[in-house]
Amino acid sequence: MRVGRNGVLEPCGPGCRLSRSLAWFGLRDDGRCGCAEFAAQMDAWGPDGCEAREDEIIGHLAEAAVRRGLPFVPAAARLLVRQAIAAARRETAPAPESR
Repeated sequence: MRVGRNGVLEPCGPGCRLSRSLAWFGLRDDGRCGCAEFAAQMDAWGPDGCEAREDEIIGHLAEAAVRRGLPFVPAAARLLVRQAIAAARRETAPAPESR
């Protein structure tokens, strides 16, 4: 969960989750990469949309790495993207009914 613009808690989508994972490695939006905008787009697509656009997302990460002069490991990026999608899906899943 994260605090939305209106101050209300809202689910953290796949873009938010991916941003958090990359930040853990010290990789944050530098204001020039368009990463925050792309993360917002991923959140708008939702887990299913991101899953359908996985290759596009990996491509964006690869381009951002090149622009920053960083090494890029496609398999690691794919794992991070899939984890972000799965975490967002879990957070937005309806709560199980109690018996």
